[in-house]
Amino acid sequence: MFDRRRMIRMYVPVLIEQALATFVTMFATVMVSGVSPSAVSGVGLVDSINMLVISVFTAIATGVTVMVSQYIGAGERALAGKAAAQSLVVSVEAAAVAGALLAVFARPL
Repeated sequence: MFDRRRMIRMYVPVLIEQALATFVTMFATVMVSGVSPSAVSGVGLVDSINMLVISVFTAIATGVTVMVSQYIGAGERALAGKAAAQSLVVSVEAAAVAGALLAVFARPL
């Protein structure tokens, strides 16, 4: 059943992670703010792309969490392990494709 303490224990790490992600962006903007307005714009642009990538991987993680918890709830631990392993494979493959595309299309600044 619903347990407030359990909910808080699960929520606090997510809250900390989101706060740290926000602070990294803020600090990056502050660090380059003395350089030029273009540098601040660059940080803002890159942050938007980073947030998109993070959202994709968060969506994968959320979906897999639901599947794994359903399998565990149904007593199918082997299927839960397979689902978790498959998500790891998909995440690594997506990261490899993204890295390869970035390496191919990279240009010097």
